[in-house]
Amino acid sequence: MTSPYIDETQTIIAVMGTTGVGKSTFIKHATGGDAKVVIGDKLNSCTGKCDVHHIPKTNVWLMDTPGFDDTYRNDGEILEEINNCLSESFHKDAKIRGVLYVHAITEPRMRGSAMKNLRMFREVVGAENMKHCFLVTTKWSKQPTDVSERHEVELATNKDFWKPLLDRGAKMLRFYDSQQSAYEIIYPLAHCPQFLFKLTVEYDVEKKKLEQTTSGKMANEELEKAKAAFQKEIEELRQDQRLALESKDKKMVGMIEREKEKLNAQIENMKAGQELLKKKAEDDRVAMAASLKRQEDIRSKDKEYMKNRVVRWGIRAAAGTVAVAATVGSGGVAAPAAAVWMVGIEARLQADKEKERY
Repeated sequence: MTSPYIDETQTIIAVMGTTGVGKSTFIKHATGGDAKVVIGDKLNSCTGKCDVHHIPKTNVWLMDTPGFDDTYRNDGEILEEINNCLSESFHKDAKIRGVLYVHAITEPRMRGSAMKNLRMFREVVGAENMKHCFLVTTKWSKQPTDVSERHEVELATNKDFWKPLLDRGAKMLRFYDSQQSAYEIIYPLAHCPQFLFKLTVEYDVEKKKLEQTTSGKMANEELEKAKAAFQKEIEELRQDQRLALESKDKKMVGMIEREKEKLNAQIENMKAGQELLKKKAEDDRVAMAASLKRQEDIRSKDKEYMKNRVVRWGIRAAAGTVAVAATVGSGGVAAPAAAVWMVGIEARLQADKEKERY
């Protein structure tokens, strides 16, 4: 993905978290109602790709990222999407200064996809960068405050949840569904020094392939786990299918066959995610490098053209001065020769100019 919005003048705050925790609501409040932000109220993911949203009257942009629990895409695709956005920011010298990790306070514990998402967050950002991270809890209006406060304590003190992040310098903040609350969370981060995600260091600085990064290895492990789980389900379905065949239950046999087809499709999706980690990000790296090279070549040619233009006008001015002096000094006798000389110089300058056209 190449975004026209990202450049070196921007301060970027990344927004991360699972589906349905309130990321889009937070961004909507922060941007004063950005029409592009879609807020979901169902379990299907609304943040399908990385996008950036401007906070009006500032140079601050919020980078909205998909969670690693996307309804339709595997972890390999999601990591590739996030990596592309981070890599583009790196190559365009945009200044990433902070990360907001969003979690709904209505969830008393982290289970399943939430735990996986948290593990991926730690690897993508890097434990050494936790001082740039705010852990933001949302949906405080959805339940009694005392219940939310108990959940908050659990998040902060459990070593499987946020305690290791807080110990490394992350801060825990509450979002109260207002623009003012969003500003109070964002602006301290916006004034922090810029930093590089661990994923960016490994991919763009150390030039590792995406599958070789710590995040890529973890995503691959998660895909392997998912494949194994699906394959186990298929084996159980095969056993059920044999029983159904023995009992001549054709309807059940058909249902089991359809379920097997779905699981096989999911396994193929997992395999595609693993292949993507190997290939697609590397292809994007090459394409982005080529694009940046073309932009740099154009800028260099523009600079050279302007430099030569100044030189040409300097030559014209000097030649004109010499021609006038020769004409005056000769009492006008040298005027025809001076004119021919000037025409010759202009012809040479025009020929040089034509060579620079591109």
